[in-house]
Amino acid sequence: ISPAQVTKENYSNRINFFANDHYLPPLSKYQKIAETISTVIRNKLTNVVTNYKNDIDSDKEMTANLNTKDWNLTSPDILNTKQDVRLHILAPYSANLGQDIEITIYIQNLTSLQRNVTGKMNVYSAHVDGTITTKVKSLDYNLNLKPIQGSEINLVIPTDDYIYKMTHHLYFRIYHFLEIVETKFVYTSIDDFRLLPPEIAIEIPKTIVVGNLFNCTFSFNNVSPAQLTNCQWNYECTDIQSMITVNQSDTEPYSIVSKTVSIDPQTIGIKQLVLTFTCVQICQISQSILFEVLENE
Repeated sequence: ISPAQVTKENYSNRINFFANDHYLPPLSKYQKIAETISTVIRNKLTNVVTNYKNDIDSDKEMTANLNTKDWNLTSPDILNTKQDVRLHILAPYSANLGQDIEITIYIQNLTSLQRNVTGKMNVYSAHVDGTITTKVKSLDYNLNLKPIQGSEINLVIPTDDYIYKMTHHLYFRIYHFLEIVETKFVYTSIDDFRLLPPEIAIEIPKTIVVGNLFNCTFSFNNVSPAQLTNCQWNYECTDIQSMITVNQSDTEPYSIVSKTVSIDPQTIGIKQLVLTFTCVQICQISQSILFEVLENE
């Protein structure tokens, strides 16, 4: 009925039409439903939600929550979504070449129920672009976590286990997989870390005068149990000389090698010496130093 056709009579007819028993059930049906709900609440104090919803923190409720398909990944509310466990992997970002690699896994049960977890972690040597090469170490574990209980797992990789498998970039990649037995929910993570290479030492005289040759000594400490082969020094100095390559004999395990070169400064001012040590096993260990060339009095 259009607004122009609305009259007192047809408006009354429309009200009666929607009030017909074909559209609204008799009052007795309302009374029956109300009595049923009030009886359950008043006499048994039962949560009627359990008739159509999983118990809070139950395995079914957790599984339904984790497997929901309508997560909005762009919303901050996703951070408040319930999880079975909290997982954190601590990679050895500050470990030095020659030291044992230690990786720590922290797992905490966030629920009020027991959680059984199975996990697997693989550590690979990798190139700088993330391409993996050789498996270095593998770890399988099973945990039985009580409610709100945490656990810590440590994986130690001795130097001898990785020194002959690493790439010359000293990068490693961690792949971790964890499954909750009760809810079948799976956590996966990937992380990269690089071992810190040994430092190069540079020794020069305290006073450097223009036109006078001075000796510069480079030294490198091989802190690993592996022999370093095809070693080379590459150095250059601003306004003095371009890149020069000096071959170095193979470096034995746990030994120090050094090389002394002569540099002839031809101009005065602040200069920078840039030095790089390379070998088959390690790529471009660099060091630099600033010095001043004084006038000849």
